[in-house]
Amino acid sequence: MRIFYFILLFFALQTTYAQSGKGFQQRAKSGKLTLDECIKITNDGRRAETVPSLLVLRDEIENRPQFDDYEYYLVIISLHYHYIETGDLAKCRTNIDRAIDTYMKRSIDPNNDYSRFMWCAKGQIEANLKNYGQALYYYNSAQVLYENANDHSDYYVVLLTNMAVIYKEVGNFLPAKLYMDEAIEQYEELHGNIYTTSDAGRIGILNEYGYILYAIKHYDEAIKCFKYVIDHYKEASFDFDFYSLASNNLARIYMEQGNWSEAAKIFETINNTSNERNYVFKKNQSVCYLNLKDYKRLETSIIETNEIAFGNVMSVFSNFTEVERENYWSQVSFELTSLNNWSAFLANTPELLSVAYDNTLFCKSFLLESSRIIDKLAMSSDNSTIQQEYKEYKRLRAKHAYKTSDQSESDSILWKLNKIEQHIIGSLGNLGQTLQEKEQKWSDVQSVLDGSDAAIEFCLIPIGDLINEDQDLEYHYGAFIVRKGYKAPRLVLLANTDSIEDLFHNQTSNEFHVNEIYQPQKSRMIYDMIWSKLNQYVGDASNIYYSTSGLLANINFDILTTETGEMLNEKYHLFRVSSTANIEGIKKCCLINHKNAVLYGNIEYDEPVEKMAEESSKYNEYTGTSISNELSLRSENERGKWGVLPSTKKEIDNIKDILVSAGIETKTIEDISASEESFKALDGKSPDILHFATHGFVIDSWDKAEENKFVKQTNSYSQKESYMMWSGLLMAGANNIWQGKFDMHNIEDGVLTADEISRMDLKQTKMVVLSACETAKGKIDYIDGVFGLQRGFKKAGAGTIVMSLWKVQDDATSMLMTTFYRNLLNGEERHKALWNAMMEVRKVYDDPYYWGGFIMLD
Repeated sequence: MRIFYFILLFFALQTTYAQSGKGFQQRAKSGKLTLDECIKITNDGRRAETVPSLLVLRDEIENRPQFDDYEYYLVIISLHYHYIETGDLAKCRTNIDRAIDTYMKRSIDPNNDYSRFMWCAKGQIEANLKNYGQALYYYNSAQVLYENANDHSDYYVVLLTNMAVIYKEVGNFLPAKLYMDEAIEQYEELHGNIYTTSDAGRIGILNEYGYILYAIKHYDEAIKCFKYVIDHYKEASFDFDFYSLASNNLARIYMEQGNWSEAAKIFETINNTSNERNYVFKKNQSVCYLNLKDYKRLETSIIETNEIAFGNVMSVFSNFTEVERENYWSQVSFELTSLNNWSAFLANTPELLSVAYDNTLFCKSFLLESSRIIDKLAMSSDNSTIQQEYKEYKRLRAKHAYKTSDQSESDSILWKLNKIEQHIIGSLGNLGQTLQEKEQKWSDVQSVLDGSDAAIEFCLIPIGDLINEDQDLEYHYGAFIVRKGYKAPRLVLLANTDSIEDLFHNQTSNEFHVNEIYQPQKSRMIYDMIWSKLNQYVGDASNIYYSTSGLLANINFDILTTETGEMLNEKYHLFRVSSTANIEGIKKCCLINHKNAVLYGNIEYDEPVEKMAEESSKYNEYTGTSISNELSLRSENERGKWGVLPSTKKEIDNIKDILVSAGIETKTIEDISASEESFKALDGKSPDILHFATHGFVIDSWDKAEENKFVKQTNSYSQKESYMMWSGLLMAGANNIWQGKFDMHNIEDGVLTADEISRMDLKQTKMVVLSACETAKGKIDYIDGVFGLQRGFKKAGAGTIVMSLWKVQDDATSMLMTTFYRNLLNGEERHKALWNAMMEVRKVYDDPYYWGGFIMLD
């Protein structure tokens, strides 16, 4: 991939520089250098020393009676490149936004050379964050300004070049080539033939032109461009490392042509300063060493790649909003996972295996853990303003989740959300450091294992040429295994992802399909695909802690048939975990005593809206707004509704008797009282046990989402957050909105989504039991896991979750749950209590569909 560190303007600073004198360093630290002095030491490679003075100068120029456009521009651009080089894109963005606003207010002509640069710089920042659509928006805005000013200068040429590269990054090669050709044409009108002119700007233009030519595989022309840049880069009169960029791209061409040795020689010559560029160079260098089978140098290169990438990720986490973090992380996490795991599998060295396992732990937990950290720090902040802002942020997130006919209101909410989140993040200190302190290594996992334990971390392994972006890689599942005596993790290659996807693609979780999957012959086939190779490493371990990846999350490992004909959970004591990094906490969790419980069941889904409003008024969330006008907006009845679940009444009554007899304070909430408000009232004061006997729903594709009436009425704050709206639990009155006849904003709609759960505080809850259909399922992300109810409850801080992998039958589920609680309160360990309950139901209902659907996640 390409790093967006573009030169936006070509200029040479011609001025008389002040000389360093006595007390120069003291004046630099106190912000008393002149602009000329700042420029001088910047050219000497000491840009960081100028920052205090530049900040003072920025304030001073902004407040002068007579505003100097050019002088202000010099200050802003100097700060801009300092923030870019240090990776502080948050300050970079603030600096440019401030400059745009200042030019609009103070400049005689708001559309001048310098203000246009600021719009280009905005595009540069978004490109660095991989927000390519937003980058194009700012670049297109800048292009309009240039054309309105009839400015086709070097500034305009570089803008066209940057737009070409953005189009290339999003895979739109035709406009990329057209914009690049136009840039070359405009440049040659200004300076003559690009290969013969002495103008310094040709270096940057040819570097980008070569990049576009390389992307469309015009290798000979691209090589000509890159070699020219390498031979002439010193002629560039501005501060930028064209040598490194051109060398990296030339090396990539050699790699795609299979000339690995020549590429390796080039990488050894690259020395640069930007972390973002360093990440790309080191990543490419690692692929080169991997193909050369130079595993010693590969180890060093991979470690450096990870360190740089993690540093960049920590910086993004510390400075940017959830949407921005998500956009950045989606690409980087997949690159890191692919590079680390494929290298570890091929090289099979202790160092690379250890590093790859560590990377897997980090990648699986990053988004979830970062959200937890922000939530914890904001809510426990000593600053009451931050606490209130965060509560307002969560309120606005909830409000934004549902569409409104007023688009301006929706836009206003988004604007407020962005501003509040930026302020909160900026006030919480170094979030990256906090996350780094929680980072777990494979050695931490091993340290909590006994001799009878084994840890298995399933992962994704790409097979193929990582450097050739046009080649389809073949992805396989893999498994890292750790035992107490291991010097390093083991890594085993398992079935390809397509073979697992074929098991579930376009399949419904009905009785026929489930029984087909888990009938002995088919179940044994799945076991051979994803487990049999692990036996030699697991050895005599009796306790297996495993974390799934991808569609493996949809398989009940417990009931797979082994080579001896027994089920896997009969051979081992299996613990499904969110991450093997959590094993220590899971072992401690076994000792917890439960004191109180809340049980939901026997819910009235057809509750009239008037009754919903009446129930809502019992809780603080009720606004007191009259609903008489909103009732008139209801649509006619349509098909597709949730039916009653008769056995849930008996289920929660029986469980209550069991819990109460064990001294556990228990409350049942049913019928119309089982409102969404009643659950949200538990925020921050949730019980030890939460039990839901109700309907669950899951939507796992965009096609299904676009057809669903409920989802059509929702908004998403980010792409992955939208997946959290695709699964949930049905509460009282849910049929109203599900059938499209609910249009109210003053009461809850009865559909409790994973997204809504994720914004609650359920840290006091030790166990959540989701006695409903498909509550373990959701939208699968191969790096971040399942986006569904399990993520919602985990993000909210809940402990163990019991949930279902398919549509479960009412009577059998009631029997299973009652037996589970009886076993649990009789002193059985919670995993054994669930397993033994399943075996009891099996005696009555032979098919796996009735007894095998529930799993326990720690």
